[in-house]
Amino acid sequence: ERSYVRSLSVLEYAYKIPMERRMKSLGLKNDDIEAIFGNLTAIIDLHKMICRKFEENINKSPEILHKHSKFFLLYTQFSNGYMNGMKRLDELRSKSIRFKKFLDKTMQEPVDIKEGGG
Repeated sequence: ERSYVRSLSVLEYAYKIPMERRMKSLGLKNDDIEAIFGNLTAIIDLHKMICRKFEENINKSPEILHKHSKFFLLYTQFSNGYMNGMKRLDELRSKSIRFKKFLDKTMQEPVDIKEGGG
């Protein structure tokens, strides 16, 4: 769970947050960010909470997952928007040299995210 939270956090801290901060210079709109990342932050928050609960008492992991199972519906929203997000990402990458350079550079840089998220 910790590794999964870390992987999701890399998306947020290496891509989403820098894209939000540089929206104008990258030629992005809020709709672009929403299409690409969907409800990523809510999913991260869910898994951080589950990770904390696991760390408190790993022996209760089935109960913890059952208690929070309704929150996994977040993945329905994420999945429903996935293809649209990938399409928007491809369009932006092909239309904007600055955006493509941002993605290429970010993919080459190491990301320093503490275990468990940001």
